[in-house]
Amino acid sequence: MTNEKINALAAKAHAMYGKRLKSEDYSNLLALKNIREIADYLKGRTSYSSIFTSTAVNNELTEELVESLARERNESLIRKIGSYSYFIGDDLYKLIILESDIKVILGSARLIVAPTARENTYVTDDFCKKHSTLNHKLLYSAEKVNDFSQALHGTVYYKMLLPHMNVVANKFDLSQMEAQLQDYTYSILENHCKKNPKSGSEFKNLINLRADQFNISLIYRLKKYSDRSNEDIQKHIYSKHGTLSAKQINELISCESDEEYLKILNNTSFASCIDKDSLDYIEGALENSIYKVYKKYLKQSTNPDIQVYSFIYLVRNEYRNLVKIIEGKKYNLPEDEILKLIIGYTH
Repeated sequence: MTNEKINALAAKAHAMYGKRLKSEDYSNLLALKNIREIADYLKGRTSYSSIFTSTAVNNELTEELVESLARERNESLIRKIGSYSYFIGDDLYKLIILESDIKVILGSARLIVAPTARENTYVTDDFCKKHSTLNHKLLYSAEKVNDFSQALHGTVYYKMLLPHMNVVANKFDLSQMEAQLQDYTYSILENHCKKNPKSGSEFKNLINLRADQFNISLIYRLKKYSDRSNEDIQKHIYSKHGTLSAKQINELISCESDEEYLKILNNTSFASCIDKDSLDYIEGALENSIYKVYKKYLKQSTNPDIQVYSFIYLVRNEYRNLVKIIEGKKYNLPEDEILKLIIGYTH
């Protein structure tokens, strides 16, 4: 793989990112009243115009349909990047496949726990299916944990998830499965760092930020809204990654009030992004902080693979923002309440 090819991959990402929704678009969308007005705006004034091409779309417009079309549009951008990455011999496409595999695995497991959730099932695309080792049909048709287990047999995921599946009781430990898959993702990223030492420190920074985000929000939510013991919370912590020390993690787990929680965080790199007002949506406060790093890396990193990885995050974040606006309007949330949920918005 030549530098020209990997730089061309980054250039494609930058060109696509140039068509993103701007702050002005978010402001205008937040001021609209319903899905018809949102669709008209997206069709007439943004790069999402391509999703409104059929007569059926215009005649049968629903929130769910627009969300689905917007998601497919954004995922198609990522597929283009993945296909080109595969074509030039770059490993970055494997991260796209891995993310798809995790959604399929967790989605099919949740269907066994809650079969009525089938309408929200993640459906992967042909590119990810082609390069995945999963048997998607078997996974999504599994009705019991044993069926699910057998569907994973022969893949790298089988042994790592088997300890979290109780075939006899027909139960999963979904939180532990999710943690295990996240750890595996981190290990793949670390291997990518070794192959691409120039981008290694930036990838490690993103890994640590993600681990910190998970730990900080998980501890707060479990302590605030559950009766789990400190020992049980400790079992769910990502201990292999992150910038928080073991002492800081233990202090967060042991603290007894919001004030004490914030005081501990004041001695971390997250002090500037979390305050008392942001605790209600602590995940969003952390996500806004991480968003800034991805955006910085896309614009300033000298490493093409970091630029592309950042692009993938930013594209998916834009889709999530769009869904929050659509759903907020659907349920008549005040504009300022929807605004709190938007990641990366600046006035």
